[in-house]
Amino acid sequence: MPIMLETPKPEDQDLIPNKEYRKRNMRFLRKNANFIVELSNIVEQNKDSWGSLVEENAEKYADNIAIKFEDMKLTYKEFNEWVNRYAHYFLSLGLKKGDVVELMMTNRPEFLIIVTAVGKIGAITSLINIDLREMSLAHCLKLTHGRFIIIDENCFEIFNKVRLELDLSEDQILYFVPDHGLIPPPQDFINLPDQVKTFPINNPSTTQNVKTSDTIAYIFTSGTTGFPKATLFANYTMVACYNFFGRIIAEFTPEDTMYVCLPLFHSNSLGVGCSSAFGGGAAIALGRKFSITHFWDEIRKYNATAFNYIGEVCRYLMNLPASPEDSDNTIRLVIGAGLRPEIWKEFKARFNIEKIGEYYSATEAVGVFANMLNFDCTVGCSFFPFAIVKYDHEAETPIKNEQGYMERVNIGESGLLLFQITGSAVFRGYTDKKATEEKLFHNIFEEGDLWFNTGDLMRD
Repeated sequence: MPIMLETPKPEDQDLIPNKEYRKRNMRFLRKNANFIVELSNIVEQNKDSWGSLVEENAEKYADNIAIKFEDMKLTYKEFNEWVNRYAHYFLSLGLKKGDVVELMMTNRPEFLIIVTAVGKIGAITSLINIDLREMSLAHCLKLTHGRFIIIDENCFEIFNKVRLELDLSEDQILYFVPDHGLIPPPQDFINLPDQVKTFPINNPSTTQNVKTSDTIAYIFTSGTTGFPKATLFANYTMVACYNFFGRIIAEFTPEDTMYVCLPLFHSNSLGVGCSSAFGGGAAIALGRKFSITHFWDEIRKYNATAFNYIGEVCRYLMNLPASPEDSDNTIRLVIGAGLRPEIWKEFKARFNIEKIGEYYSATEAVGVFANMLNFDCTVGCSFFPFAIVKYDHEAETPIKNEQGYMERVNIGESGLLLFQITGSAVFRGYTDKKATEEKLFHNIFEEGDLWFNTGDLMRD
């Protein structure tokens, strides 16, 4: 059943004055014209990858802090060197483009290091949702069948409970990554950090063979309508977040710190959170998890100037008892999805936030809406071709006219949101081809057109 996006009704919202919209839009276009052209060329050129951007940053921002985690800091140069150690180790074992490495890990620097290292080879990291248990967890691990399976110390017990259900083959290698040292490395696991520490720190030659369109990760859907599906998460998304959210929306600089405490196995944290920070040479401050009790303490500890959010995070923060210290923070910007219109302005005022980079998208979506002009209570606009079509709520299906085509809604009406699939807006889908085809609509407005069904309702 489609979900109605949280957009206010016309009578409940402050309509944006045309004059102010034109003013901000012209200012935005003048300032970002070159970035927008550069971003539009990414798909056509198909040469940038997440790994190549990390290597560029290691040269451009060598001694700037890239990662803050608890009492540890890594510069961009150090981060890239650790990535290279892991990449060379995996290459020494014959890992190649298209192979899969499964990762079960909490938020920590090694998560980003491993994803980047595997990505530099052109292999794929399957980001297992560590909140899953039993059948759902086993399903995900069997679905992507990693050549290597890397287990964080904190995830060992939940992995071990489903291990016998996986029917692991002899060629699958199990790795263990210690953390607090509360449990010793299991007997049949290899201690991964011990293996990689003596490997070379130079950039592997494989990075230059990885394309923008290549898959860098599998990210799993929530599984609300059955078992989770593995979404193909391309280098394109990391590159786009680096440029669009990092350089255009957030305008990050090396003086910024992006606080990321939501799970890295979701695209919101991996792309919008981490990749965007790298787009301006900013630091990523990693929190192990979202904690309503420690959230603002960690913000202040790391001197964070931004954080990513999703869903109800902002409402949880608003539910905290009001304090004179609420506005005493270094946050200037937040980026995320799902900030409810009814708390938007109060949230912004209470915590003294200059800009809210609200966006709408999904891991598998081919387009994005973003609040580029910093208006209140809006997901903004989209550079991608889209349509909001008439929808029968009772039958839960789009309405077609006598000619068999769908029709766009009128201004102020709600309908089903579709994104057109074009040369620059590619739907990569899932590992399951049938599930991929089910998200596609053919011949919507004319013969031969192709659209991605978001499954969400939006008001035009």
